[in-house]
Amino acid sequence: MQNEIIKKYQDSSVEKIETACQALRLSYTNARQSFIEMLFYLHETKRFRENPKFKKAIFKDYIWGMFSITEAQYYKERKAFALYPKEVEKNGIGTVVKVVSLIKTENHAKVFDTIKSIQVKRKTPVKQHEINRIIENHITKKKIKPIHPAAIRTAKSYEAEISRLKDMLLQAEALNISQAKQLVKLRTTVQKYKDMMNVPFLSLVEKNNAMAKVV
Repeated sequence: MQNEIIKKYQDSSVEKIETACQALRLSYTNARQSFIEMLFYLHETKRFRENPKFKKAIFKDYIWGMFSITEAQYYKERKAFALYPKEVEKNGIGTVVKVVSLIKTENHAKVFDTIKSIQVKRKTPVKQHEINRIIENHITKKKIKPIHPAAIRTAKSYEAEISRLKDMLLQAEALNISQAKQLVKLRTTVQKYKDMMNVPFLSLVEKNNAMAKVV
């Protein structure tokens, strides 16, 4: 296939190929706009439900199932074509979608004016990475809110409570170990007492005196 493509265009001049590319690009943009407009019509009139497969479907499921486009993408492109048709024609739908998606409405014009001024100055299209940088420079950065003093105090109180509970747990474990040792010692003593009481040749007094030494 690669060789076939090369043979197809090798006899054409660069100017002819570029002219054809520009025409196809514009044709694609116009076709995409018509596509979004038709989706808009189906959405607003609910006629998409006339398709038996989507009789009870919501629009989001319909456009994904039929055309593999997300509802979010549809709304972004619809907004781009509705607000900035000339900018879409000049810069492409992708660039305009980025602008309307990432930048506040009041800053849209600044971005497009910046791109246009560079184009006029250079008399050549602005490179994509430069457009991305222009867009990034106009994105409103979210301010990091300082932590409220009350929240800090609450966090510290939680840490103190956790520390206290850990200490209580360690003390309880230590107490259980101590109690367990005492229980083992007591069981051993009882067993020795039983063994002593079973010795037949000792008197009760002698047995008690012997146990006193054991304990």
